Amino acid sequence: TAVTFLLPKWGGQANDITELAKTVRLFGGPDYGGVQYFKTVKTAVNHLGNGILTSQSEISWDETVAGFKQLQQVTTDSDLSWNQFARVSHAFNKRKAAREAFRHIDGGWDKSRSRVWGKRSLFNQVRDWATQDFGVEKSGLMAAIRADDGGQVIRLLYQGADVDEEDVAGNTPLLISLKEVLLERDKSLLHGTDNHLRPPLFKAAAKGDILTVNYLLAQGADAKARDIKGRSALDYARDQGQGEIVAILSLQ
Repeated sequence: TAVTFLLPKWGGQANDITELAKTVRLFGGPDYGGVQYFKTVKTAVNHLGNGILTSQSEISWDETVAGFKQLQQVTTDSDLSWNQFARVSHAFNKRKAAREAFRHIDGGWDKSRSRVWGKRSLFNQVRDWATQDFGVEKSGLMAAIRADDGGQVIRLLYQGADVDEEDVAGNTPLLISLKEVLLERDKSLLHGTDNHLRPPLFKAAAKGDILTVNYLLAQGADAKARDIKGRSALDYARDQGQGEIVAILSLQ
């Protein structure tokens, strides 16, 4: 509330939010002051976006990072805090920091993230900015999938685009198409199989992709499904030494 009141559009002056951040850091003390500083900056970014450096030029990036690190020690929602840090990093034009944040974020859009990003388009824009030139869209296949350009996807596949090429967040065009496009239209694709009767869960389990395995299970994937040889996703995970996936699937 205090941050909103001090925004320039409501009569706040230059660096009012900066002074507020310094004040809450002081009152928060050594154990929580950094967290309060980061949360103040984060809230300002939600309202001002990249204009924060113009209207609040004395906000410290170093103090913001220190506050985020302190938040990481006390938070119970790591995914939320990494999303917040990614957006703050973008506002400060700190691509390396944003890229590091996206290493900790499941690349697919989730509606719960709207409280940080507002719109899916902003999430995609910042993610692509943070990870460009680092293998996210080397083949252009990822961009075509996100743009829902079926013709371009087919052309790239015929040209030999790699559906298993990982971006910096560990996503592949195949998994992105599954998470961001296909499942939004047809949940039955969860149970679709290849020629060996292997549904998407098998591939994620074999690769040790915890985020995707959890996502697929949450969407209703059948952990007991068997392939043409009678083997399950659990068997594939065991064969590849994916201990964490084995533990997850053993509980299903």
